[in-house]
Order: sequence, then C-alpha cells, then structure tokens
Amino acid sequence: MDLKALVYDQLGHFALADIPVILFGMFMAALLGWLAGLIGKSSEGERRQMALIASAISLSVAMVRASLPLSVALVAVALFVRLPEKESTAKAMAIRVVVVAIGIGCGASAAVITIVPALVLALLLRWANARN
Repeated sequence: MDLKALVYDQLGHFALADIPVILFGMFMAALLGWLAGLIGKSSEGERRQMALIASAISLSVAMVRASLPLSVALVAVALFVRLPEKESTAKAMAIRVVVVAIGIGCGASAAVITIVPALVLALLLRWANARN
C-alpha cells in the first residue's frame, strides 16, 4: 500500500492549501458567534458555546459545499442527532455538533483536512465548557 496515495486520497476534494481557508472561516464564525452572544447580552458560558457551535457548523459547511451527496448526508445526520426535548443543554448540543462536523469530514474521505480543524474545535470545546 502506498502511504502517499493514502494521504492524498484522504484529502477528499480538497488540497492542503484549503486548510488555512477552512481555519479562517472557522475563526471568523467563532468570533461572530461570540460577538452575537455579547450583543445579545448572553452569559460568558453561553457566548463560548455560541462560538464553538458556529465554528463547528462552519467546518461542516466547508466539508459539504462542493458535494451534493455530502449535503444530503449532512441533512440526514442533523435529523438523526437532533436533541431530545429533555436534553437541550448547550453543552450537549455543542459536543454533538463537533462530533457531527468531525464525522462528516472523515466520512467525506477528507480525514487529513479534518485533523487540524478538529484540533481547533477540541480547543474551542475545552474553552467553551470552562467554568466562568
């Protein structure tokens, strides 16, 4: 098995140059999500959750924007993992959104592209769930 071919296959329909573009989009989404919470006078914890969710959704959309089958899969996954009425905490929702974003990226044969943004999401998840 050719390791180089395996790595290139896991880029999906992306190139290594797409990593900074995806990270910039995730950063801007996180910043704007946090600012939306600030303007809406949410608590610090809620603002962090908004930043995390916006960033994870940004990664999900980046993964599916060039593929109709992945877009349909995103809708199916979103319907599958929707929160039950009892479990509507922001923390539970944020973790599910992050896991969905990572799953979509890896499932799209773009594991290499997903690694760096997933690390960013993990750091945002830790930050968002920190005690005030």
